[in-house]
Amino acid sequence: MVILLARIFTEVKDPDELFNLAEQSKYADQHAAMAAKLEAIDYTPPVKIPGGGITHNQLYGNN
Repeated sequence: MVILLARIFTEVKDPDELFNLAEQSKYADQHAAMAAKLEAIDYTPPVKIPGGGITHNQLYGNN
């Protein structure tokens, strides 16, 4: 299961990313589209992090 923390910003009006637009209903369609694209990515974390010497699960857990 992937938990998505929605964050949508406008770089022109809010370059410091202070105001999260994802909570506004007018951005719900954009958020849903981005979440669907993210879910569609077939990603398997590496067994070892290059140069790190520890596994992904050791660093981030099994979540």
